[in-house]
Amino acid sequence: MNSHSINGSNSDPIQNYVDAVTGQQPDPAQTESAQRRLRARLEGEKTVAAGAGTGWGWATAAAAAVLLPLLLWMPGTNSALAFSDVQRHFFGFRTLTAQLTTTVGGNELVEMTIRVDDQDRTRLDASAGFTYVIDPSRSMMLQLFHEQQRALLVPLGGLDALDDGAGVDWLADIRQFQGQAELLDETTVIRGRTAYGFSLNAGGTDMTLWAAESGEPLGLLMTGPGGLETRMDFEFDLPLDDALFSLSLPEGYGLLAPDRSEPLRD
Repeated sequence: MNSHSINGSNSDPIQNYVDAVTGQQPDPAQTESAQRRLRARLEGEKTVAAGAGTGWGWATAAAAAVLLPLLLWMPGTNSALAFSDVQRHFFGFRTLTAQLTTTVGGNELVEMTIRVDDQDRTRLDASAGFTYVIDPSRSMMLQLFHEQQRALLVPLGGLDALDDGAGVDWLADIRQFQGQAELLDETTVIRGRTAYGFSLNAGGTDMTLWAAESGEPLGLLMTGPGGLETRMDFEFDLPLDDALFSLSLPEGYGLLAPDRSEPLRD
């Protein structure tokens, strides 16, 4: 398929016919002769349109035959992707895994893996530093401090109310968003897939949400004051062990008192 065949010189009689007819209004006798030659050239093609008195019907059909494949191969736009197609993926997943990195002025502050299941149980792992396990059905959160091998089990909305949504507020903000999300002109590539961006402000946070053409979210950028940036890469429906969301203490961990002073037990 070559676009130059539309306007360039060509020895093909079909193309010459298209050029001649679209270039000027033909004489009826010449048109009929050209039509007969075209029909012979097509060797009895059954789709030949009948009764093209002036020849413009033939010209249109022939030109469409040349132009339509070119139009089909033209690069598509992202205008057909709606934010609702992206947003719905944050409701119906079996599991969601996100790799989170937060930086300030280009300096990394924290790197975290976030896992969420279909019951909204959430696990946040900050490398060797700490782990949070949040179980909304039991209204409890387990905090594990790996270096000290200590654990804190607190009710949601209790002592650590400010930390209840640590790392996952963005999920609720995207789910609840009802404003206007702007579809960006530029695209990017995430894990080898073309990603289309939406700019929005959800929960008071400026976000750019990247998604595949299917609507599957691929990444999220959140920006804040002072050069604060949080980036996430998403993967949906990966198999996750149910034990990841357990509120039981790992072996060897001591349970801290609610004020984080002395262990209740080792």
